[in-house]
Amino acid sequence: MFSLDWKKRIYANFNIYKKWKLFNKRLKNVDEIQNIRFSYTPGVIIIDEAGINANSKDTRNEQNRVLQEILFLVRKLNCSLIWISQRFESIDINARVLSELIIKMRKIRRKNKPPIFIAVKQKQIWSNLNFVHEYKIDCIKLMESYKLTYNTLE
Repeated sequence: MFSLDWKKRIYANFNIYKKWKLFNKRLKNVDEIQNIRFSYTPGVIIIDEAGINANSKDTRNEQNRVLQEILFLVRKLNCSLIWISQRFESIDINARVLSELIIKMRKIRRKNKPPIFIAVKQKQIWSNLNFVHEYKIDCIKLMESYKLTYNTLE
């Protein structure tokens, strides 16, 4: 029987806490990604600052080559891959073309309140981004409701 306890297989290059306890497996470098093995339990790999860690302009970098390999082999690990970047264009073209969904976030500042975000879901088809859906999200409330925290400076 397949396990549906996906929470056991969350890997990220930053720490995520739930109720102040570490919620994910921390990836300190790209070599640790290569140590992830297949499991029938689905997983997710989250790479923050993908524009730095997998820069489309620096393809000869060893770290970049490892991330490219993971990009093409992540499905063989039964994992999904989430790339977070300041600029969509800085992410390697292979990651953009292979993506199932692209979510662009735009911050809306509010007086005396935490910001909210406009999330625009898009799908890349070749060189075009096609609109799927747009919605507002209050990330602070969402994280509070799930009792999630993380260090924004990591």
